[in-house]
Amino acid sequence: MKYSMILSTLIHGDYYHQCQILTTGTDTELLAIPGTPPDLLHPPIGDAFAERSTYALEIDFKSPPPWYQVSPTHFVKSWLLDERAPKVEPPEMVQKRLSSMPNNFDKPQQVERVSFNEAK
Repeated sequence: MKYSMILSTLIHGDYYHQCQILTTGTDTELLAIPGTPPDLLHPPIGDAFAERSTYALEIDFKSPPPWYQVSPTHFVKSWLLDERAPKVEPPEMVQKRLSSMPNNFDKPQQVERVSFNEAK
């Protein structure tokens, strides 16, 4: 699951879904993500999107993922950002988009909780 103030900062988190989004351009066909969204009335154990992700880890089916902050405006819930997780190489298109996002932290920072209430 990811929370971001700007769509263009979607780079981490539910890796499979974001790769689908980021690799689709105006001149390419949008690829369908298999499966159905999770039932929020009866949420699954662990990561709600694990069933639909080809990058899901065993722990995704057992425990909810921790929160990480990857930029000043972008928070992610993902076991893939845990230091013990296997390293996943993003597709070339995603790597190109990452290089144009200079506000991302060098290393995601695990956070205890996230608040989306901004002072106006």
